Amino acid sequence: PIQLMSFKKSQIKSIHCYYWQSFVLTNDGLVYSWGFNDCCSLGHDLDINEKIFEPKLIDISNVISVCSSEYNTYFLTNEGLIYFCGKFKDENNRELYQKIPKQLVTETKIISLHSIPYYQKLNSIASAVTEDSVYVIIRNKILETVFKTVFDFYSVFNMTLKTIDIK
Repeated sequence: PIQLMSFKKSQIKSIHCYYWQSFVLTNDGLVYSWGFNDCCSLGHDLDINEKIFEPKLIDISNVISVCSSEYNTYFLTNEGLIYFCGKFKDENNRELYQKIPKQLVTETKIISLHSIPYYQKLNSIASAVTEDSVYVIIRNKILETVFKTVFDFYSVFNMTLKTIDIK
């Protein structure tokens, strides 16, 4: 292991890793990413599959949470808005890439994001939680589920939700 010097002046709130990608969320709501830019999901204006070896600041602020799914990275802001970057399909079913974070259209105020590793299919499922519902994010569409809490939603996958806080 080597110490990353990029964060000497920042206080790290959380670290999020997904396959060949790493994200650091600072206490002041900034996000840095590095790794393999698979499907343009690192949040930078770079070519698909380009590699970033040093943490690079993403052009987004007020972030409180980061999560990933099969082809995308999602960022939740203090305002309850979700931004995404990565692969998506347009209205004509063409595959496109959103390189820098773009807001998902929803009238629902989200309070937390979660990512569930789904090893049987070698991907993960992104979920968004409001005060009284759980939503899944599929192809950058926020779809309501029948579940009222994230604990009920996780139980379908025979998992328990555990949170690790960095202090």
